[in-house]
Amino acid sequence: MRLADGVQVGTSRLVRTPNGVNFTLSTSDLTAGHAYTLWFVAFNRPENCAVPFQCAPDDVVNDAAQPDMMYGAGGIAGGQGKATFAGRLSVGDRSGSLNLPVGLPSYGLLDPGGAEIHLAIHDHGPKLPEYLPDMFQTIDGGCTDAGIPAAGVPSPWNDHPFGRRGPNTCATTQATVHRP
Repeated sequence: MRLADGVQVGTSRLVRTPNGVNFTLSTSDLTAGHAYTLWFVAFNRPENCAVPFQCAPDDVVNDAAQPDMMYGAGGIAGGQGKATFAGRLSVGDRSGSLNLPVGLPSYGLLDPGGAEIHLAIHDHGPKLPEYLPDMFQTIDGGCTDAGIPAAGVPSPWNDHPFGRRGPNTCATTQATVHRP
């Protein structure tokens, strides 16, 4: 698990089965009291990413890679700035997909063994009781915009309501990559 500058801040584990993927991500260097969500990004055809088998954020809208971004987990960072996220995504489950509501194809997870999977941690800012539980269950909860690809940058996710908007600036701050 690394920050954008390459600093190691945690660990992640992915267990692939024919029926889906189980994941656990433990991290530090979070801001205590902030709400966070974990987003599961599956590139079902990683050979079709701009750089084959090295998918990047721009490939989230590359239909040839058959990407889908789905809700994984959420919570509030503890007093030491640490958190653990865990969950499971089954083959074909598209229930937490962000793609379909913004007009992109929604694939879900098609091939657990062959997909490149990114786990991304999204910071929603300080916990605001009036925006809970949206702050740890949606991409926009408590945010002025979704912060995807970055705060203030136009994107389909920033233009679509996924949770109640609030005053916080949100951003994806950590990510880990699991290649097939």
